Formats: sequence, C-alpha cells, structure tokens
Amino acid sequence: MEAEKLRCERARSIVQWLIKNGYATNQKCLAKLLGYNHAALSQILNGKVPMSGKFMNTLCSKNSALNRDWLETGEGEMFVAEQERSESDQIRAIIDGNEISGNSLVNILSSQSQLISQLTNYVRSLSIKIDEQQKQIDDLVEKLNNKG
Repeated sequence: MEAEKLRCERARSIVQWLIKNGYATNQKCLAKLLGYNHAALSQILNGKVPMSGKFMNTLCSKNSALNRDWLETGEGEMFVAEQERSESDQIRAIIDGNEISGNSLVNILSSQSQLISQLTNYVRSLSIKIDEQQKQIDDLVEKLNNKG
C-alpha cells in the first residue's frame, strides 16, 4: 500500500511539472489531454483507484525526458539523461529555463541546419529530375502529335 502511495506522489510531481511547463493550464485540462476526465485523474492521483501501466505510459509520453521507471518504482531520477531526450524536448527545456549544458542549443541548431541543407539539396535534385522528365514527356507528346 505504501508503494502505491509513493507512486501517487511521484505522479502528482509529474502532473505539477507538466502544468508548470505549459503542457496544460491546470489539472482539469491535463486530464483531458491525457484522455481522462478530471474526476478519474484525481482518483488516480489520490490513490482511490490503482494506477495502471497505461496511465503511466500516457503521462510520461507527454515529454520524453520523463522517466517512466522512476514513476513506477521510484528508482532513478524524475528525468532521464539529457542524451536520451529528443531534440525538441531539449529545446523546450532551454526555452523554459531548465538546466541543459551550454552548448546543447548550438549543437541542436547546427545539426538541424545541416539536415535542412541536405534536404534542400535533395529537393533541388528532384526538381532537376522532374524538369528532365517533363521535357521527355513534352518530346513524346510532340512526336505523337506529329504522327497523327
């Protein structure tokens, strides 16, 4: 019974963090975001009903930094290591003022810039191929028109 009480405390900590970081304006809005009604979320957080694995997965899916193992067992930290977090969550953490190493944003933006450059080059090559194919189509249409 004590383990469930501690799990509820950890879930409440995550809920407070999600609200504080703008995922929802309050617990009622967060309940809706999670696919629950407010009363059901309240019952789960207060230990009135058992916390399911589905609920823990749904709650932790709102930010990849949230550590599901910590929620379930209390082992580890509330957040997973920085390198395990998605780039978008790292950027959000920087914007929100959370701790991330100083060069993280520069590294993320640099990799995004490289990706954009690669995609731009790829789109250009596709555009050239499309132009070439369009010319071939035009030539074929002209040949067909001349035969008819």
